[in-house]
Order: sequence, then C-alpha cells, then structure tokens
Amino acid sequence: MTCFTPTKSKPVIIDPEKQTRTRISKPTHFVVKLDFKKLEGSDKKSFLVVPVGTLTKYLPMIQASVKMLRIVFVLDKKQDGVQKVDALLDKIVQTNSEKILPKLFVTEKFEDINRILHAWCDGVEKSTVAEAWVDGDILIVKTCSLERLTISFDQLPWLAKIPAEDRDSFEIDSFGNHLHWPKQDVHLNVNAIRCAVDANFRKKRDIELITKDINYGQAIAKFRAQSGLSQQEVMRRTGITDRQLRRIERQGHPLSVQMVKHLAEAHNLSENDYLKAIAKVLHSK
Repeated sequence: MTCFTPTKSKPVIIDPEKQTRTRISKPTHFVVKLDFKKLEGSDKKSFLVVPVGTLTKYLPMIQASVKMLRIVFVLDKKQDGVQKVDALLDKIVQTNSEKILPKLFVTEKFEDINRILHAWCDGVEKSTVAEAWVDGDILIVKTCSLERLTISFDQLPWLAKIPAEDRDSFEIDSFGNHLHWPKQDVHLNVNAIRCAVDANFRKKRDIELITKDINYGQAIAKFRAQSGLSQQEVMRRTGITDRQLRRIERQGHPLSVQMVKHLAEAHNLSENDYLKAIAKVLHSK
C-alpha cells in the first residue's frame, strides 16, 4: 500500500522488484512508501511509482489492482527519443487491458511526480498542469487529475502569435500553475484553456466574476432600466417570479446559470452578450 504523507525529508522511491531505497537528488515534501503486495487496503490517494521494467513484470497484478489506485507513475528515460514503455502500451492495447491506460503517467522527471502530489494535497488537481505537448497546431495539456484538454493555437490570440517553430519551447511552472513561452512571454493556465474550449465552463466563470462584485444586483436592475424593460415585462417574458427578481436586483441573491438564461432571453440577448453587458455596467461605475 502506498502512503501519501507530507514530509520535510527527501523523497524515497522503493522499487518493489529490488526492495531497495533510492534517494532523489532534489528535495520535495513527499515520501512514497510501497508495499507492492498490499494494495487491498488502499484508498483513492494511493499510487505506485515503478520503473518501466517493474511495470512490465508485474503488469497483470497492477491491472487487477487498478481500481484501488489513483495513478501509476512509470519511470522511463528516453533513449534516442524512444521510451521502453511504448512497446508495453501497444501490448496493453492488443490484450484489451485499456482500463489501466488512463491511470498511467510516464515520466523521467521526479519533478513531474512532485507537482502532481502537491496538486492533490492542495485540492487543485483539476486546474494545474501535469504535462503538455504539441502536435502540429494543437496543444495537448494533461491536468494533475489526468484529464486531457486540447486547444488549437489559433483559438487564443496570444497563442496564435507564437511561431510554429517555437510552439514546443514552453516551460511548465514548478507547481503546474501555467505554461510559459519565454521568448514571447506568453502565459497560459488550465482555466484559460477551459474557457476557450468549454462554453458551459466559460459561462460559469463569467457568472463567478460578475457576482464577486457586491453591486451586481444593482447592475442587473440598471441594465434592465436602460433596456426599457420593467420588472413586470421581464416576469411576463420569462416566468421569473416577482420575489426572485427582487431578491436578485435588491439583495444580490446568487445568480444561477438558469437565471442568466432567463434574463438574457428577456433582453433578447445571448447569455454571453448579456453577461458582457452586465460587466460593462459594473465597470462604468
């Protein structure tokens, strides 16, 4: 069973094949303790750190225990641009054992492992970068929750300005907060990618930003008046009750995605344009 334990000591990787401890040169705040044969008592924070040779030898056992593991870190150094794990991945696909694939994280850098463990500890695994790579005009980012996000370089103006030859010349922040292209001084975080590729996420994000201002209810009322709409007309067009509208405009009641949809319809606007209009009113104070 693995132990997920913050510590001030250097990390210790125990190879279950050799049962030896190997100290890593760079300090971190985590220790990995492995007892490979006792995974049954593990919880969702359990993980393995194994060399690719060990993964190959114990693959059936790891596959049988995959439900009890959150992630399997595979240590595999590239030689002439090739990793030993590539052949093993082909074997996994050929034997219909793909369930393990989403939980494999292949790396030759202990910094990558440390970054993911910190993200888990801080509860920010969905918004931090584990790894990233470029495939033509597509940027692929894997979060510390192992979710894969893809975005085209032409989907964001600051990405589009990066020349093709410099696209893979980025750095990952030590804690995974963002990607950085030093030459163009471009920064990109996970939420910016989500906003670009996920309309629902963008909408929720816009609502969060607006409702951080304590005067957003007044802005909604002001924009309604500027649009020549009475409260009664808004209620007639949407079915919103008098009480619901008053609570939003006068008391700053939480603004739901469904409520934004209703208010946008009352103004004959898209939800995105309505949120932009409310933001403009707030900024014009």
